[in-house]
Amino acid sequence: GQHKGDVAAAKRASQQTMQRGTDIHNAIDKFIQSKDMPEETDDAFMSWHREIGSQRMWVASEMLVVDTQLEIGGTIDAISAENGSYVIWDWKTKERNSRGTFHKDPKDTAQIAAYARALHRINHQLAPQKASICYIMRDGSGIEVIDVDPKKACKLFDIGHSMHHALRNTKGDGS
Repeated sequence: GQHKGDVAAAKRASQQTMQRGTDIHNAIDKFIQSKDMPEETDDAFMSWHREIGSQRMWVASEMLVVDTQLEIGGTIDAISAENGSYVIWDWKTKERNSRGTFHKDPKDTAQIAAYARALHRINHQLAPQKASICYIMRDGSGIEVIDVDPKKACKLFDIGHSMHHALRNTKGDGS
């Protein structure tokens, strides 16, 4: 049977995974802000840097966006400039064996699309034309980039948003 040690080990592994994701995000943010490479070379950061980081013109990193009308808020990982328009980026760290399965998570595409729309709604100077989600393998085995059409993905966000409101509005009305 299961004993308490297994639970503690699983919890530790989960915390290490989260910390690993945070460390990779921080290294990328530092590079975008200051062009500084991490002191210790990290395979996951280096695969991002080789394929994405060194290839783009970065204009923003870790940018807070809030849209009170849509009731969303969060942090945009980065924005790059490309051919006179902007691309919004989201970094996700993943295990190597999950490669090729990322498009199955509509939550990721809806989130980045909502951020893109929020920037357009407030007429932000960096309002993007495109959105990309970059999945970074924690073991440094590479990256996978999914391009998102913000307008299409926003339809998904809208459905989720209206369901959330409909459910919220049915609570406590005695039905």
